[in-house]
Amino acid sequence: MRLRKLSHTLALIALGLFNQGCTEGSDITSHCQEPKNLCIDSLSNLSIETLRQREYGSRIHLKQNLNNSKPNDQRYLASYLSDGLEIYTRVDIPATSMPETGYPVLVFAHGWTDTQASANYDFSYDNNAMYAMLVDTFTNAGFIVLMPGFRGHGTLAGNQADGFDYLTAWNNASYLSPTYYAIDTLNLIDSISSLNDINWQKWHQKIRRKPNVDLSRVYLLAHSQGGDVALTTLAIAGEGSGVKTTIKAASIWAGNIPARFTQAETFRPMASSLEAFMSGDGTWTGNAVGKDGSVNPNFIFPYPSDWIGTIDTQSDKWTWQKEVWQENSIKKIIQSTYQEMYDTLNYYVRDLEDATFSVTKDSQGQIVIQHNRDIAKKMAHIGGYEYPKYLSEPIALHYGEHDYYSMPKWNEILANKITLAGGEAYAFMYPHNNHSLKASEHEWFSPTGTEDGQDKAITRDLQLFSDQIPQ
Repeated sequence: MRLRKLSHTLALIALGLFNQGCTEGSDITSHCQEPKNLCIDSLSNLSIETLRQREYGSRIHLKQNLNNSKPNDQRYLASYLSDGLEIYTRVDIPATSMPETGYPVLVFAHGWTDTQASANYDFSYDNNAMYAMLVDTFTNAGFIVLMPGFRGHGTLAGNQADGFDYLTAWNNASYLSPTYYAIDTLNLIDSISSLNDINWQKWHQKIRRKPNVDLSRVYLLAHSQGGDVALTTLAIAGEGSGVKTTIKAASIWAGNIPARFTQAETFRPMASSLEAFMSGDGTWTGNAVGKDGSVNPNFIFPYPSDWIGTIDTQSDKWTWQKEVWQENSIKKIIQSTYQEMYDTLNYYVRDLEDATFSVTKDSQGQIVIQHNRDIAKKMAHIGGYEYPKYLSEPIALHYGEHDYYSMPKWNEILANKITLAGGEAYAFMYPHNNHSLKASEHEWFSPTGTEDGQDKAITRDLQLFSDQIPQ
Protein backbone atom coordinates (compact mmCIF):
# COMPACT_ATOMS: atom_id res chain seq x y z
CA MET A 1 0.00 0.00 0.00
CA ARG A 2 1.11 3.55 -0.63
CA LEU A 3 0.93 5.93 2.35
CA ARG A 4 0.19 9.64 1.91
CA LYS A 5 -1.12 12.47 4.11
CA LEU A 6 -3.72 15.09 3.26
CA SER A 7 -1.26 17.94 2.79
CA HIS A 8 -1.27 20.29 -0.16
CA THR A 9 2.37 21.12 0.35
CA LEU A 10 3.19 17.68 -1.01
CA ALA A 11 4.37 17.31 -4.57
CA LEU A 12 1.32 16.96 -6.78
CA ILE A 13 1.00 13.84 -8.86
CA ALA A 14 -0.68 14.24 -12.26
CA LEU A 15 -3.85 14.73 -14.23
CA GLY A 16 -5.56 11.39 -15.05
CA LEU A 17 -6.19 10.27 -18.62
CA PHE A 18 -8.52 7.94 -20.43
CA ASN A 19 -8.11 5.37 -23.10
CA GLN A 20 -10.60 5.51 -25.93
CA GLY A 21 -11.90 2.06 -25.00
CA CYS A 22 -10.98 -1.57 -24.45
CA THR A 23 -8.27 -3.20 -26.49
CA GLU A 24 -9.44 -5.70 -29.07
CA GLY A 25 -8.36 -9.25 -28.38
CA SER A 26 -7.52 -8.65 -24.75
CA ASP A 27 -6.88 -11.73 -22.64
CA ILE A 28 -8.12 -9.97 -19.52
CA THR A 29 -11.43 -11.29 -18.25
CA SER A 30 -13.83 -8.36 -18.05
CA HIS A 31 -16.07 -7.84 -15.05
CA CYS A 32 -17.49 -4.73 -16.71
CA GLN A 33 -20.92 -5.41 -18.19
CA GLU A 34 -21.17 -2.09 -20.05
CA PRO A 35 -20.45 -1.68 -23.78
CA LYS A 36 -16.79 -2.38 -24.36
CA ASN A 37 -15.91 1.22 -25.21
CA LEU A 38 -16.64 2.23 -21.64
CA CYS A 39 -14.18 -0.31 -20.23
CA ILE A 40 -10.45 0.19 -19.80
CA ASP A 41 -8.05 -2.74 -19.85
CA SER A 42 -5.60 -1.13 -17.43
CA LEU A 43 -4.69 2.27 -16.04
CA SER A 44 -1.29 1.75 -17.68
CA ASN A 45 -3.08 2.13 -21.03
CA LEU A 46 -3.92 5.70 -20.05
CA SER A 47 -0.39 7.03 -19.83
CA ILE A 48 0.64 10.11 -21.77
CA GLU A 49 3.09 7.96 -23.71
CA THR A 50 0.32 5.59 -24.83
CA LEU A 51 -2.08 8.36 -25.84
CA ARG A 52 0.69 10.09 -27.77
CA GLN A 53 0.86 7.09 -30.09
CA ARG A 54 -2.78 7.46 -31.17
CA GLU A 55 -3.90 9.10 -34.38
CA TYR A 56 -6.52 11.84 -34.20
CA GLY A 57 -8.70 13.73 -36.63
CA SER A 58 -12.03 13.80 -38.44
CA ARG A 59 -13.91 16.28 -40.62
CA ILE A 60 -15.97 19.26 -39.49
CA HIS A 61 -19.48 19.50 -40.96
CA LEU A 62 -21.67 22.57 -40.52
CA LYS A 63 -25.10 21.65 -39.14
CA GLN A 64 -26.95 24.80 -38.08
CA ASN A 65 -26.73 28.51 -38.81
CA LEU A 66 -26.78 30.65 -35.64
CA ASN A 67 -26.77 34.03 -37.39
CA ASN A 68 -30.44 34.86 -36.79
CA SER A 69 -29.90 37.68 -34.30
CA LYS A 70 -26.94 39.26 -36.10
CA PRO A 71 -27.18 38.77 -39.88
CA ASN A 72 -23.59 39.87 -40.49
CA ASP A 73 -22.21 37.29 -38.07
CA GLN A 74 -20.91 33.93 -39.18
CA ARG A 75 -21.80 31.66 -36.29
CA TYR A 76 -22.63 27.98 -36.62
CA LEU A 77 -23.03 24.68 -34.87
CA ALA A 78 -21.06 21.89 -36.49
CA SER A 79 -20.24 18.25 -35.82
CA TYR A 80 -17.23 15.97 -36.09
CA LEU A 81 -16.35 12.44 -35.00
CA SER A 82 -14.36 11.50 -31.92
CA ASP A 83 -13.92 7.82 -31.10
CA GLY A 84 -16.78 7.20 -33.55
CA LEU A 85 -19.09 9.54 -31.62
CA GLU A 86 -20.75 12.56 -33.20
CA ILE A 87 -19.64 15.60 -31.18
CA TYR A 88 -20.95 19.15 -31.56
CA THR A 89 -18.86 22.30 -31.71
CA ARG A 90 -19.61 25.96 -32.08
CA VAL A 91 -17.80 27.70 -34.96
CA ASP A 92 -17.39 31.49 -35.10
CA ILE A 93 -15.85 33.21 -38.16
CA PRO A 94 -14.49 36.76 -37.72
CA ALA A 95 -15.77 39.70 -39.74
CA THR A 96 -12.29 41.21 -39.79
CA SER A 97 -10.17 41.13 -42.93
CA MET A 98 -8.55 37.76 -43.46
CA PRO A 99 -4.74 37.69 -43.42
CA GLU A 100 -3.10 36.40 -46.59
CA THR A 101 -2.10 33.23 -44.74
CA GLY A 102 -5.65 32.68 -43.44
CA TYR A 103 -7.27 33.22 -40.07
CA PRO A 104 -5.61 31.97 -36.90
CA VAL A 105 -7.73 29.45 -34.96
CA LEU A 106 -8.54 29.39 -31.26
CA VAL A 107 -10.00 26.24 -29.65
CA PHE A 108 -11.79 26.96 -26.37
CA ALA A 109 -12.20 24.18 -23.79
CA HIS A 110 -15.10 25.00 -21.46
CA GLY A 111 -15.53 24.11 -17.80
CA TRP A 112 -17.50 21.44 -15.96
CA THR A 113 -21.15 20.82 -16.75
CA ASP A 114 -23.42 18.70 -14.60
CA THR A 115 -24.19 15.36 -16.25
CA GLN A 116 -27.93 15.94 -16.20
CA ALA A 117 -27.51 19.44 -17.67
CA SER A 118 -25.29 18.28 -20.52
CA ALA A 119 -28.14 17.77 -23.02
CA ASN A 120 -29.08 21.42 -22.69
CA TYR A 121 -25.56 22.78 -23.01
CA ASP A 122 -26.05 25.92 -25.14
CA PHE A 123 -22.47 26.73 -26.25
CA SER A 124 -22.95 30.23 -24.76
CA TYR A 125 -24.22 31.66 -28.05
CA ASP A 126 -27.33 33.26 -26.59
CA ASN A 127 -26.26 34.77 -23.28
CA ASN A 128 -23.98 37.38 -21.74
CA ALA A 129 -21.89 35.04 -19.61
CA MET A 130 -18.09 34.92 -19.47
CA TYR A 131 -17.77 32.27 -22.16
CA ALA A 132 -19.87 34.29 -24.61
CA MET A 133 -17.65 37.29 -23.89
CA LEU A 134 -14.47 35.28 -24.49
CA VAL A 135 -15.68 33.82 -27.78
CA ASP A 136 -16.86 37.23 -29.03
CA THR A 137 -13.64 38.93 -27.91
CA PHE A 138 -11.33 36.57 -29.75
CA THR A 139 -13.57 36.37 -32.82
CA ASN A 140 -13.58 40.18 -33.01
CA ALA A 141 -9.79 40.06 -32.66
CA GLY A 142 -9.59 38.03 -35.88
CA PHE A 143 -9.59 34.41 -34.69
CA ILE A 144 -11.79 31.61 -35.95
CA VAL A 145 -13.06 30.24 -32.63
CA LEU A 146 -14.06 26.62 -32.14
CA MET A 147 -15.85 25.71 -28.91
CA PRO A 148 -16.40 21.95 -28.63
CA GLY A 149 -19.18 20.83 -26.33
CA PHE A 150 -17.44 17.48 -25.75
CA ARG A 151 -19.16 14.11 -25.79
CA GLY A 152 -22.70 14.09 -24.45
CA HIS A 153 -22.94 17.90 -24.46
CA GLY A 154 -25.54 19.81 -26.47
CA THR A 155 -28.58 18.88 -28.51
CA LEU A 156 -29.04 19.60 -32.20
CA ALA A 157 -32.26 18.96 -34.12
CA GLY A 158 -33.51 16.94 -31.16
CA ASN A 159 -30.42 14.73 -31.03
CA GLN A 160 -28.10 14.92 -28.02
CA ALA A 161 -24.41 14.62 -28.84
CA ASP A 162 -23.21 11.03 -28.70
CA GLY A 163 -21.42 9.78 -25.62
CA PHE A 164 -23.78 10.55 -22.74
CA ASP A 165 -23.00 7.09 -21.37
CA TYR A 166 -19.37 8.20 -20.89
CA LEU A 167 -20.63 10.98 -18.65
CA THR A 168 -22.76 8.67 -16.55
CA ALA A 169 -19.78 6.33 -16.19
CA TRP A 170 -16.96 8.80 -15.57
CA ASN A 171 -18.22 12.32 -14.76
CA ASN A 172 -17.86 11.57 -11.06
CA ALA A 173 -15.33 11.31 -8.25
CA SER A 174 -12.93 9.42 -10.49
CA TYR A 175 -12.03 12.87 -11.87
CA LEU A 176 -11.27 11.20 -15.20
CA SER A 177 -13.87 12.60 -17.61
CA PRO A 178 -11.49 15.42 -18.71
CA THR A 179 -9.39 12.85 -20.54
CA TYR A 180 -12.28 11.89 -22.78
CA TYR A 181 -12.74 15.60 -23.40
CA ALA A 182 -9.04 15.90 -24.25
CA ILE A 183 -9.48 13.16 -26.85
CA ASP A 184 -12.47 15.08 -28.24
CA THR A 185 -10.36 18.23 -28.33
CA LEU A 186 -7.51 16.52 -30.16
CA ASN A 187 -9.86 15.03 -32.73
CA LEU A 188 -11.21 18.53 -33.35
CA ILE A 189 -7.75 20.09 -33.56
CA ASP A 190 -6.64 17.54 -36.14
CA SER A 191 -9.82 18.30 -38.13
CA ILE A 192 -9.22 22.03 -38.43
CA SER A 193 -7.83 21.73 -41.95
CA SER A 194 -11.24 20.48 -43.15
CA LEU A 195 -12.66 23.97 -42.56
CA ASN A 196 -10.94 24.95 -45.81
CA ASP A 197 -13.15 22.48 -47.71
CA ILE A 198 -16.51 23.85 -46.53
CA ASN A 199 -18.80 25.58 -49.05
CA TRP A 200 -19.24 28.66 -46.90
CA GLN A 201 -21.40 30.52 -49.42
CA LYS A 202 -24.05 27.82 -49.06
CA TRP A 203 -24.35 28.82 -45.42
CA HIS A 204 -23.80 32.58 -45.70
CA GLN A 205 -24.80 34.11 -49.02
CA LYS A 206 -23.33 37.55 -48.18
CA ILE A 207 -19.88 36.13 -47.63
CA ARG A 208 -17.33 38.09 -49.66
CA ARG A 209 -14.31 35.87 -49.30
CA LYS A 210 -14.04 32.23 -48.41
CA PRO A 211 -12.44 31.97 -44.95
CA ASN A 212 -9.32 29.84 -44.80
CA VAL A 213 -7.39 28.75 -41.72
CA ASP A 214 -3.74 29.29 -40.96
CA LEU A 215 -2.64 25.91 -39.62
CA SER A 216 0.61 27.42 -38.37
CA ARG A 217 -1.38 29.53 -35.89
CA VAL A 218 -3.58 27.22 -33.82
CA TYR A 219 -4.09 28.18 -30.17
CA LEU A 220 -5.80 26.69 -27.13
CA LEU A 221 -7.77 28.57 -24.45
CA ALA A 222 -9.40 26.91 -21.43
CA HIS A 223 -11.24 27.62 -18.19
CA SER A 224 -11.77 25.59 -15.00
CA GLN A 225 -12.15 21.86 -15.79
CA GLY A 226 -11.20 22.87 -19.32
CA GLY A 227 -7.77 23.61 -17.87
CA ASP A 228 -7.47 19.92 -17.00
CA VAL A 229 -8.57 19.13 -20.56
CA ALA A 230 -6.09 21.61 -22.04
CA LEU A 231 -3.09 20.43 -20.03
CA THR A 232 -3.82 16.83 -21.02
CA THR A 233 -4.28 17.90 -24.65
CA LEU A 234 -0.98 19.78 -24.68
CA ALA A 235 0.97 16.88 -23.17
CA ILE A 236 -0.44 14.42 -25.69
CA ALA A 237 0.13 16.80 -28.61
CA GLY A 238 3.73 17.62 -27.70
CA GLU A 239 6.52 17.20 -30.20
CA GLY A 240 6.93 13.63 -31.46
CA SER A 241 3.31 12.59 -30.90
CA GLY A 242 0.74 11.29 -33.36
CA VAL A 243 -1.04 14.66 -33.39
CA LYS A 244 -0.58 16.30 -36.77
CA THR A 245 -1.54 19.90 -35.95
CA THR A 246 0.87 21.94 -33.85
CA ILE A 247 -0.61 24.00 -31.01
CA LYS A 248 1.39 27.20 -31.10
CA ALA A 249 0.51 28.53 -27.63
CA ALA A 250 -2.08 28.06 -24.90
CA SER A 251 -3.76 29.90 -22.06
CA ILE A 252 -5.44 28.35 -19.04
CA TRP A 253 -7.82 30.42 -16.90
CA ALA A 254 -8.45 29.20 -13.35
CA GLY A 255 -7.55 25.66 -14.37
CA ASN A 256 -8.32 22.50 -12.38
CA ILE A 257 -4.80 21.31 -13.07
CA PRO A 258 -3.52 19.11 -10.20
CA ALA A 259 -3.46 15.35 -9.68
CA ARG A 260 -6.59 13.22 -9.42
CA PHE A 261 -5.92 12.58 -5.73
CA THR A 262 -5.33 16.26 -5.06
CA GLN A 263 -8.60 17.17 -6.74
CA ALA A 264 -10.44 14.50 -4.75
CA GLU A 265 -9.00 15.84 -1.49
CA THR A 266 -9.77 19.46 -2.32
CA PHE A 267 -12.93 20.14 -4.29
CA ARG A 268 -15.56 18.14 -2.42
CA PRO A 269 -14.22 18.92 1.08
CA MET A 270 -14.10 22.64 0.29
CA ALA A 271 -17.65 22.53 -1.06
CA SER A 272 -19.20 20.61 1.83
CA SER A 273 -17.13 20.73 5.04
CA LEU A 274 -16.34 23.70 7.27
CA GLU A 275 -13.25 21.86 8.48
CA ALA A 276 -11.67 22.52 5.07
CA PHE A 277 -11.41 26.28 5.55
CA MET A 278 -12.08 27.06 9.21
CA SER A 279 -9.33 27.46 11.81
CA GLY A 280 -8.64 25.22 14.77
CA ASP A 281 -11.27 26.86 16.98
CA GLY A 282 -13.99 26.64 14.33
CA THR A 283 -13.91 30.30 13.34
CA TRP A 284 -12.71 31.79 10.05
CA THR A 285 -9.36 33.54 10.44
CA GLY A 286 -7.94 33.13 6.94
CA ASN A 287 -5.58 30.36 8.03
CA ALA A 288 -5.42 27.16 10.08
CA VAL A 289 -4.70 28.92 13.38
CA GLY A 290 -7.68 29.94 15.48
CA LYS A 291 -8.10 33.00 17.65
CA ASP A 292 -7.22 30.86 20.66
CA GLY A 293 -4.06 29.52 18.97
CA SER A 294 -5.46 26.06 18.16
CA VAL A 295 -4.57 24.59 14.78
CA ASN A 296 -6.76 22.73 12.29
CA PRO A 297 -4.48 19.86 11.08
CA ASN A 298 -6.64 19.27 7.99
CA PHE A 299 -6.97 22.87 6.86
CA ILE A 300 -6.98 23.07 3.06
CA PHE A 301 -7.49 26.66 1.86
CA PRO A 302 -8.90 29.78 3.50
CA TYR A 303 -11.42 30.80 0.84
CA PRO A 304 -14.50 28.80 -0.14
CA SER A 305 -16.44 29.95 -3.22
CA ASP A 306 -17.56 33.54 -2.83
CA TRP A 307 -21.19 32.63 -3.48
CA ILE A 308 -21.29 31.40 0.12
CA GLY A 309 -21.95 35.07 0.94
CA THR A 310 -20.52 35.00 4.45
CA ILE A 311 -18.05 32.93 6.43
CA ASP A 312 -19.53 33.99 9.76
CA THR A 313 -21.51 31.00 10.99
CA GLN A 314 -23.10 33.14 13.70
CA SER A 315 -24.46 35.66 11.19
CA ASP A 316 -28.17 35.91 10.45
CA LYS A 317 -27.12 35.38 6.81
CA TRP A 318 -25.90 31.86 7.70
CA THR A 319 -29.16 30.10 6.76
CA TRP A 320 -29.10 27.84 3.71
CA GLN A 321 -25.36 27.39 4.27
CA LYS A 322 -26.15 25.16 7.24
CA GLU A 323 -27.48 22.51 4.86
CA VAL A 324 -24.62 22.75 2.37
CA TRP A 325 -21.80 22.75 4.95
CA GLN A 326 -23.43 20.45 7.47
CA GLU A 327 -20.70 17.78 7.48
CA ASN A 328 -17.96 18.83 9.90
CA SER A 329 -15.63 15.93 9.13
CA ILE A 330 -13.32 16.11 6.12
CA LYS A 331 -12.44 12.50 6.84
CA LYS A 332 -16.01 11.41 6.05
CA ILE A 333 -16.07 13.49 2.85
CA ILE A 334 -12.80 12.00 1.64
CA GLN A 335 -13.90 8.50 2.60
CA SER A 336 -17.07 8.81 0.49
CA THR A 337 -15.20 10.47 -2.38
CA TYR A 338 -12.59 7.73 -2.62
CA GLN A 339 -15.26 5.07 -2.22
CA GLU A 340 -16.95 6.45 -5.33
CA MET A 341 -13.62 6.61 -7.16
CA TYR A 342 -12.64 3.03 -6.24
CA ASP A 343 -16.11 1.67 -7.03
CA THR A 344 -15.80 3.25 -10.49
CA LEU A 345 -12.28 1.93 -11.10
CA ASN A 346 -13.07 -1.56 -9.80
CA TYR A 347 -16.01 -1.79 -12.16
CA TYR A 348 -14.67 -0.20 -15.35
CA VAL A 349 -10.94 -1.07 -15.26
CA ARG A 350 -10.48 -4.67 -16.35
CA ASP A 351 -7.33 -5.55 -14.43
CA LEU A 352 -8.71 -4.13 -11.18
CA GLU A 353 -11.12 -5.89 -8.90
CA ASP A 354 -11.75 -5.28 -5.22
CA ALA A 355 -8.94 -2.72 -4.96
CA THR A 356 -9.16 -1.05 -1.57
CA PHE A 357 -7.99 2.04 0.29
CA SER A 358 -8.17 3.31 3.86
CA VAL A 359 -8.63 6.71 5.48
CA THR A 360 -7.41 7.14 9.07
CA LYS A 361 -5.91 9.83 11.31
CA ASP A 362 -2.47 10.01 12.87
CA SER A 363 -1.64 11.05 16.42
CA GLN A 364 -1.83 14.74 15.48
CA GLY A 365 -5.28 14.29 13.97
CA GLN A 366 -4.08 14.64 10.38
CA ILE A 367 -5.80 12.51 7.78
CA VAL A 368 -3.74 9.63 6.37
CA ILE A 369 -4.74 7.81 3.20
CA GLN A 370 -3.49 4.42 2.06
CA HIS A 371 -4.05 3.79 -1.64
CA ASN A 372 -3.87 0.59 -3.60
CA ARG A 373 -0.23 0.44 -4.69
CA ASP A 374 -1.02 -0.38 -8.33
CA ILE A 375 -3.52 2.46 -8.66
CA ALA A 376 -1.18 4.98 -7.03
CA LYS A 377 1.76 3.92 -9.20
CA LYS A 378 -0.13 4.10 -12.48
CA MET A 379 -1.90 7.35 -11.63
CA ALA A 380 1.54 8.87 -11.10
CA HIS A 381 2.49 8.11 -14.71
CA ILE A 382 -0.49 9.70 -16.43
CA GLY A 383 -1.33 13.35 -16.93
CA GLY A 384 0.29 16.52 -18.18
CA TYR A 385 1.33 17.75 -14.76
CA GLU A 386 4.12 15.18 -14.57
CA TYR A 387 5.20 15.57 -18.22
CA PRO A 388 6.57 19.12 -18.50
CA LYS A 389 8.99 17.86 -21.15
CA TYR A 390 6.03 17.66 -23.53
CA LEU A 391 4.64 21.08 -22.57
CA SER A 392 6.90 22.88 -25.01
CA GLU A 393 4.38 25.44 -26.26
CA PRO A 394 4.28 28.84 -24.54
CA ILE A 395 1.61 28.62 -21.81
CA ALA A 396 -0.03 31.39 -19.80
CA LEU A 397 -1.59 30.43 -16.47
CA HIS A 398 -4.13 32.91 -15.09
CA TYR A 399 -5.54 32.37 -11.60
CA GLY A 400 -7.33 34.23 -8.83
CA GLU A 401 -5.57 34.54 -5.49
CA HIS A 402 -8.64 33.31 -3.58
CA ASP A 403 -9.75 30.51 -5.91
CA TYR A 404 -9.49 27.02 -4.42
CA TYR A 405 -10.38 25.44 -7.76
CA SER A 406 -7.06 26.69 -9.12
CA MET A 407 -4.85 27.33 -6.13
CA PRO A 408 -1.93 29.72 -6.72
CA LYS A 409 0.64 27.13 -5.59
CA TRP A 410 -0.61 24.60 -8.16
CA ASN A 411 -0.06 27.12 -10.95
CA GLU A 412 3.30 28.23 -9.58
CA ILE A 413 4.53 24.63 -9.30
CA LEU A 414 3.45 23.88 -12.86
CA ALA A 415 5.06 27.03 -14.25
CA ASN A 416 8.32 26.18 -12.48
CA LYS A 417 8.25 22.61 -13.79
CA ILE A 418 7.75 23.81 -17.36
CA THR A 419 10.53 26.39 -17.06
CA LEU A 420 12.97 23.89 -15.57
CA ALA A 421 12.20 21.51 -18.45
CA GLY A 422 13.17 24.20 -20.95
CA GLY A 423 9.64 25.35 -21.75
CA GLU A 424 8.01 28.76 -21.61
CA ALA A 425 5.39 29.39 -18.94
CA TYR A 426 3.89 32.58 -17.55
CA ALA A 427 2.04 32.57 -14.23
CA PHE A 428 -0.28 35.50 -13.52
CA MET A 429 -2.06 35.83 -10.19
CA TYR A 430 -4.97 38.27 -9.88
CA PRO A 431 -5.19 39.57 -6.28
CA HIS A 432 -8.40 38.73 -4.39
CA ASN A 433 -10.08 37.42 -7.59
CA ASN A 434 -12.50 34.50 -7.81
CA HIS A 435 -12.89 31.57 -10.20
CA SER A 436 -14.04 33.89 -13.00
CA LEU A 437 -11.02 36.18 -12.53
CA LYS A 438 -13.29 38.86 -11.09
CA ALA A 439 -13.65 40.69 -7.81
CA SER A 440 -16.35 39.39 -5.51
CA GLU A 441 -19.13 41.59 -4.16
CA HIS A 442 -18.28 40.30 -0.69
CA GLU A 443 -15.72 42.27 1.31
CA TRP A 444 -14.37 39.18 3.12
CA PHE A 445 -13.37 37.72 -0.26
CA SER A 446 -12.37 40.83 -2.22
CA PRO A 447 -11.50 43.98 -0.26
CA THR A 448 -12.71 47.33 -1.57
CA GLY A 449 -10.62 48.41 -4.54
CA THR A 450 -10.01 44.90 -5.90
CA GLU A 451 -9.71 44.97 -9.69
CA ASP A 452 -11.22 42.40 -12.04
CA GLY A 453 -8.56 40.36 -13.82
CA GLN A 454 -10.46 39.43 -16.97
CA ASP A 455 -9.46 42.38 -19.17
CA LYS A 456 -5.81 42.10 -18.21
CA ALA A 457 -5.86 38.34 -18.85
CA ILE A 458 -7.33 38.90 -22.32
CA THR A 459 -4.70 41.53 -23.11
CA ARG A 460 -1.96 39.14 -22.05
CA ASP A 461 -3.41 36.31 -24.13
CA LEU A 462 -3.60 38.51 -27.22
CA GLN A 463 0.05 39.37 -26.67
CA LEU A 464 0.98 35.70 -26.28
CA PHE A 465 -0.98 34.74 -29.39
CA SER A 466 0.82 37.51 -31.31
CA ASP A 467 4.26 36.09 -30.50
CA GLN A 468 4.89 38.67 -27.78
CA ILE A 469 5.87 38.13 -24.17
CA PRO A 470 2.73 38.77 -22.11
CA GLN A 471 3.21 41.59 -19.64
